[in-house]
Amino acid sequence: FKELKYPIKNNPWPKFPIGHYETLPVEDCHTHVLARKCIQKMNALASGDAPWHLRLDFSEPHLPCVPAEPFASMYPPESIPPWVNFHDNLQGKPYIQKQQVRNWKLEEWTWDEWSVYMSGYLGAISQVDDAIGCVMLALQELGLDQNTVVIFTTDHGDAAGSHKQIDKHYTMYEEVTHVPL
Repeated sequence: FKELKYPIKNNPWPKFPIGHYETLPVEDCHTHVLARKCIQKMNALASGDAPWHLRLDFSEPHLPCVPAEPFASMYPPESIPPWVNFHDNLQGKPYIQKQQVRNWKLEEWTWDEWSVYMSGYLGAISQVDDAIGCVMLALQELGLDQNTVVIFTTDHGDAAGSHKQIDKHYTMYEEVTHVPL
């Protein structure tokens, strides 16, 4: 990984690559390698007459959210405004939510640090979208787009700075629970 031009000032995890980008070409990244393997399998399955089921699982977007170019530069941190609930002081909220901020060592993070994380997070989402687009295009090119059911879902969202939280632990906020399907 290479450091982005937006290093995190208050990085609590110096070896954790938030604020970095992937140096591999996007087509060699996990997202697009999986998409290519999926397309190869679709081609093989499409040549037969039997119905088939194929499941494609991406791990992205996931901490530390390290996209490749062009996605790493797609969302400059300074262009991402703070969430309305970013300044939540967690007053009256369950103790575990304040403890999570301490566990992740995020007490000193300002929106400057969060916007760097969000830049990578949004870039990783766009990179996944691009890989899925490759799969959908292949499905169309195979002539199977009109008789194939595609289900897009996920297991959870990421708090991503809302309520100064990260990841998904100990919260039932909309950002974590309101996901596709």
